[in-house]
Amino acid sequence: MTTALAGAVKAALLLALATGGGFSARPAYREFKRWRAHGFAEDGEKFAAQNNWEQAFRKAQSAWKLSPQDMR
Repeated sequence: MTTALAGAVKAALLLALATGGGFSARPAYREFKRWRAHGFAEDGEKFAAQNNWEQAFRKAQSAWKLSPQDMR
């Protein structure tokens, strides 16, 4: 393979990886936020069971701020 062809193949591969990464980054970030929100919701439920309402509210509020459309 010539040097110019090898460089073109590497550039095309890099472009394909960057494009794929760009399209998958946003859904991955949303899923991470949803996962974190569920963790906060679990913590809030534990605090509520202990009648620690201030901490339960804080955890529930954090969960809602991360994922307001996810009603758990």
